[in-house]
Amino acid sequence: WSCGGSALTDWRFWVDRGGTFTDLVGLAPDGRLLVRKVLSEQPGRAGDPAVAAMADLLASEGSAGLASIAELRLGTTVATNALLEGAGDGVLLLTNTGLADLLRIGDQHRPDLFALQLLPPPFLAAAVEEVTGRVDADGGEVTPLQLDQGLEERLRQHQRQGLRSCAIALLHAWRYPEHERQLEAFVRGLGFTTVVSSHRVCPLPRLVPRGQTTLVEAAVARPLFAYLDQVRGALGGHARLRVMTSSGALQPPASLQAKDTILSGPAGGMVGAVAVARRAGFKQEPLVGFDMGGTSTDVY
Repeated sequence: WSCGGSALTDWRFWVDRGGTFTDLVGLAPDGRLLVRKVLSEQPGRAGDPAVAAMADLLASEGSAGLASIAELRLGTTVATNALLEGAGDGVLLLTNTGLADLLRIGDQHRPDLFALQLLPPPFLAAAVEEVTGRVDADGGEVTPLQLDQGLEERLRQHQRQGLRSCAIALLHAWRYPEHERQLEAFVRGLGFTTVVSSHRVCPLPRLVPRGQTTLVEAAVARPLFAYLDQVRGALGGHARLRVMTSSGALQPPASLQAKDTILSGPAGGMVGAVAVARRAGFKQEPLVGFDMGGTSTDVY
């Protein structure tokens, strides 16, 4: 831990929130490290178990409670497990006319190239609606976007069926996003709680990977940010919260996208494995990391 030469006057916590267990390491103002391990789900107990464990630890140390926490560095598999278990939100996909099946068909990437029986991968969209409107690769409007009463009624029908999350993925929107912006405003006006546009989460060419990334974000954003909002609400506005991402970096929730936490587990494990290896004197030797959790296992 680098403190820039200043004295430690508050508590710092590192938390790894898994699907089965949550691990905590607390750094006390006097430099001591304290460790706790708790169940991630505790029926009958209100609030987040990680927050409760921090509060219990601070109380046992005679601290001023959660108000004494200066910073929390959080790694979590909430989005990862929601994706693996199919526990994310049902998503309505909006795309161009004629492309309703494109993301379901996908491309030629196959996990088993010579398999005689191909099992289709899970499709995150619970429903798909085609939208009239298209721009070409140079940004020219081939067909004007039609946000009419017919589209509104179809979207409201999906709402009545319980869908509250919407993913928008249109041709060439990574470079010319005006149609997506208009459609996003239209959908938000109808009351969808989660609306994700492809040009915001994955501004890259090729509709299939961009659209699939958008579906992932739309499916897992609400579970992740609901959890983070719960943690932030318990800590109050004084504690600095940063979340581990798939790049191995830490980001504040305000600049975080849920899809960027999907592989945060192996990324954090790799950072830790390299640090431990260097401390043990290994410089150039190859490393293998193995992290077996209750829901998934990471090998790196």
